[in-house]
Amino acid sequence: MRNALQLFDQLDIKYIPSREAQRRGPMSTCCGNVVERLIRSRGVEHATIVLRTIVESEGNSGELIADIIFAISDIVRMHPRWVDLGLQWLEAFDKINLASIRRTAKATGAVPLHSAVMVLLCAELERILGPSKLPKPPKPAKVKAPSKPRRSVTRVPEVERNIALGNALLELRSKAK
Repeated sequence: MRNALQLFDQLDIKYIPSREAQRRGPMSTCCGNVVERLIRSRGVEHATIVLRTIVESEGNSGELIADIIFAISDIVRMHPRWVDLGLQWLEAFDKINLASIRRTAKATGAVPLHSAVMVLLCAELERILGPSKLPKPPKPAKVKAPSKPRRSVTRVPEVERNIALGNALLELRSKAK
């Protein structure tokens, strides 16, 4: 859990042991093992983006809960276009109340809870930031090649050319000794 504690220090997050979780307030968490597992599976950069998204958005610094952390982690992983928006990503979370989203997800009875939180967050983020995957540009219109004339039209001139070629070859043959 050493990596998680170092990350908490960098982000000014206070780690509280799980036996004291009732005393947890803003900018504190008891999810050290959750963050450590996130660091091992996805890397420190990923975990930093997830935690900063929660901590640096207005009114959400008290939501350092496993369900919220996992939900935002899944969104960061599955919808990179939103995360790449940078400051707009954080401003979108200023408009979202994570506690309210979690209560709504919990009321649905969905299991696992972080999946329901993720779905609700995706709906909100799509409303604020637009689609996570931009539509593909339309394919250019195909230009239709001009159609070939029918064989009945081209046959006679072709035969005439072949006859002219044959006559020219006969003339050359008669000149050759």
